[in-house]
Amino acid sequence: MQHQQRAPREHGSHFVEVAEGSLLHRLTDSLKLKVNSRHHQSNRRVPDHYLVSGIASDGVIEAIESKEHGFALGLQWHPENMACAGEAASLRIFEGFVRACTEEGDE
Repeated sequence: MQHQQRAPREHGSHFVEVAEGSLLHRLTDSLKLKVNSRHHQSNRRVPDHYLVSGIASDGVIEAIESKEHGFALGLQWHPENMACAGEAASLRIFEGFVRACTEEGDE
């Protein structure tokens, strides 16, 4: 699987299986996302206070999130490029981030 795609930045190049019930699942309302990819490193081990919430079909960890914080999401792909092209799941990730920031500011 190519994790450093040569296609345009906003083009999805492979799929990520999303953990049901995870923040990523709640944000995107999807259990499978097509994502872009431009990384040359990945997580092998994830600390106990994080959840693996997305995995590529080759087993590479593509998404992690905190079990302890309301919005702490680490992604191996670039939703900003896909959101700029109007891709719905990527836009929802950013909307969720903005919503979380607004809620934190209200406390």
